[in-house]
Amino acid sequence: MEPTRRPPDDELAILAADPEMLSMFVGEALDHLGTIESVVLQLESAPADVKLLNDVFRPFHTVKGNAGALGVTSVQELAHCVESLLDRARAGTHAMGPDEFDIVLRAVDLLTAMMRELPERVATGAPSAVKSTVDPCSILQSCSTTTMLRESAWSVR
Repeated sequence: MEPTRRPPDDELAILAADPEMLSMFVGEALDHLGTIESVVLQLESAPADVKLLNDVFRPFHTVKGNAGALGVTSVQELAHCVESLLDRARAGTHAMGPDEFDIVLRAVDLLTAMMRELPERVATGAPSAVKSTVDPCSILQSCSTTTMLRESAWSVR
């Protein structure tokens, strides 16, 4: 007897209908996310460097836009939160410090896990194994409660 396939989450409907699009989306997102860490390490030495801020901002912006176009709202929302933080830093209204760098790097880890599980979620209809016990946008808005992040508030089940 063949296992019962559950329908994918609503946010995966477009990707479920087009396996090639799923593969391209995941591959491109992972490439973008992979570029961020090395740039963040440079940015830590020069937190006001607008070029480096732009180099971190752009991959989040691209992942957010692609996720939004494909209806993958969980990825879109998290990328948007980090993009907003980086945009405030680019505008000079929020300084980047250790807490903000930690947020960016943890968001990359979470988004990477979310992207890696998408093919399995689409294939099986299984729920996400990636979970956030905090609303990342509320953390990003205050940037003063980042101790929650350091205590593994974002994790993979």
